[in-house]
Amino acid sequence: MRTPHLLRRLPFRRLAAALAAAVVVGLGLSGCERPTPLVTMESGGHFVRTNAAQYERDGTVIQKSVSPPHITVRPGSAINIDVPTSVADRGYFLVLGRERVTDKISETHYRYVPAKNTPALLVVFALPEAGSSSDQASGSWPFLVTFKP
Repeated sequence: MRTPHLLRRLPFRRLAAALAAAVVVGLGLSGCERPTPLVTMESGGHFVRTNAAQYERDGTVIQKSVSPPHITVRPGSAINIDVPTSVADRGYFLVLGRERVTDKISETHYRYVPAKNTPALLVVFALPEAGSSSDQASGSWPFLVTFKP
């Protein structure tokens, strides 16, 4: 009994399809840019995280449209902030509303207890890279903080 022509070619077609898919995936991955570092906030067991709205990498500023994630905090409760080592090594500070509320922070984890209980934008700003002549922040991660008893 002879094998039909179509069945003899089926393994080749599968192999060709698999190779084509691998090439497409490879090309797609090589075109992706590295993501910006994520910053995470936690309060009362609720976690939110975001990519940077702006981030300087290798002298190039990357800007993205980011909707600030919302976190609800009980008055007097702490907000735990986690940043990657690359941000902690540069140093960072917090701004609540329009007021800088911390000095330079160099740890990957920081515990912040807001003094005011008014809703505000809490932004994590990364300091410029070492050796940079700029005095502008090298990254920013916005979070919307509201308070609820």
